[in-house]
Amino acid sequence: MCNSSSEGKEWTKNYVHKYLRNVPNPKFLDIGTGQGTYFRMLNSGYPNAHWTGVEAYKPYIEKYRLMEQYHTMHNADATELYGKNINVSQLHYDVVFCGDVLEHMTKEKAVALVEKLTSCCGILIISIPIIKWPQHDDTNPFQIHVKDDWTHEEVLDSFHGVIDHSKGDSVGVYIVAGDRYIPKD
Repeated sequence: MCNSSSEGKEWTKNYVHKYLRNVPNPKFLDIGTGQGTYFRMLNSGYPNAHWTGVEAYKPYIEKYRLMEQYHTMHNADATELYGKNINVSQLHYDVVFCGDVLEHMTKEKAVALVEKLTSCCGILIISIPIIKWPQHDDTNPFQIHVKDDWTHEEVLDSFHGVIDHSKGDSVGVYIVAGDRYIPKD
């Protein structure tokens, strides 16, 4: 199961369009691509964009034809992005997505990942369940919700640099300013 809630997606799309309105060749990093939701949602608006995807569950890469969508595709766990084989901190992205990813790890790992990712981007977009949301999957171990009880307040307290958010009934979307954040009018 790699479906995500549609809650917050339209707000995210509008926010990205506003943030990138004067960026002709944006670079996107999509952590936990799943079906490629963010790519499909935004790619047509950015024909000269470069998309890098990271997906831990190898069968999704083939099933959803992710190699045909993303310019660069890594089969890796999000917590391995700073290892020998993949070091995204040496690159720059305008927008990084952590959509339905952080609940699949401990809070400590989630906070550490966000801190690392903000060093290489303009903005980091976190989409995360903000209600108790247990999830288990017998076929995909990466789908298990390790921390299944995030709240809106806990997200705001845990991730530094949140500059905007959209709080839904079950999912919150949070914009975190990265080290390369450029404020927009």
